[in-house]
Amino acid sequence: MLNETVRAGRGSLEITADGVQYSLGICGGATFSLRSKIPGGGTTLVDFQLKATDSISLEDIVGESGMVDLWAEAHEDAADERDMRLSVKKESAGLGSRFDAEQFRMLVENCLVEADGKVIIDFEGVESISLSFADELIRKLVSKYGLIGFMQRFRMENLSRECAAAINAVTKQ
Repeated sequence: MLNETVRAGRGSLEITADGVQYSLGICGGATFSLRSKIPGGGTTLVDFQLKATDSISLEDIVGESGMVDLWAEAHEDAADERDMRLSVKKESAGLGSRFDAEQFRMLVENCLVEADGKVIIDFEGVESISLSFADELIRKLVSKYGLIGFMQRFRMENLSRECAAAINAVTKQ
């Protein structure tokens, strides 16, 4: 992949490992050469340069099917791969402030781009959230997408009685 990136970026690449050198020049020609052993052994040197004025499309290099979003893949729901699951406990920096909720809400909304199904907001292990957290997260999602749109795009799971009470209180307003 690095080789193709350097070619696309009209740059240069030099890899030297245990006395063997691979070079890819700006003209695209690749060469192998044997050099004297590098002192210390086991040393690998990778030097590559790209022309900063040229744009490079990663899709052109690896092909559309070659790119994998590992973060999105790790958040696919086990029951339905079209859904994405976000853990409030693991993914939110805190449960008491609007700032923490805003950061988590942006993550939730970004997941809509990746999810073919719903975004599951998982409250497992969360005993309570503040009213301001509930307002910033849930009420703003409901306001933005409407009640029906929210129900079509999102699902909340593992809500404690206290979390449900906070969410009910802010959505009634």
